[in-house]
Amino acid sequence: MITPIDRKNIFAMLQSGCAADFILGLTVESLNVVPNRSTAGGIVREASPDFIRALKLIREVQAEAAMGMRVEEDKTKGATGVLFFRREDVKAETLTKTAEIRRLLKMPAEGQKFALIYAPGRGTDTELAVNSRSMLQIMQAFASYIDAPAEHVNERSALPGFESSPGEAGSDRVQIHSGTDKPANAFVVVR
Repeated sequence: MITPIDRKNIFAMLQSGCAADFILGLTVESLNVVPNRSTAGGIVREASPDFIRALKLIREVQAEAAMGMRVEEDKTKGATGVLFFRREDVKAETLTKTAEIRRLLKMPAEGQKFALIYAPGRGTDTELAVNSRSMLQIMQAFASYIDAPAEHVNERSALPGFESSPGEAGSDRVQIHSGTDKPANAFVVVR
């Protein structure tokens, strides 16, 4: 519950087609020290606008099959996850997006592959530092999107949810509301 998720597993989910912005938004605290929204210590820290923009672009590049992940075996280091950007057979617009991703995440403009390392700080120019979350941190992050009833917050049986930053708002974000009235246009309703 408190061990950070292996970065290879996170990026393998992206490789299998899971939405990059959703998965990375829940599972990482930062990418190359560019901070995500955090609820560590019960205090909300909003995501950097660069992080939000990078996730949007990563999802677009992912949809265009212009990035991928593979595991490379090394006899001394073991298995290493590697993120790579395709350059051949890619539209100019997609190359522009990958260049912006690199700029936002403080990655060098050149190079096609980056080893995924677990680190709260930056690595070398050939690495992407992934500060991944534990399952407990993911549950805390997910819980920050719950709109608890006012009476539960007042009696201190629940914590208030946090407002989404303007860049986060949208239909692709999880929003959980609680109340006595049936909501309109809900994807799922539980009594």
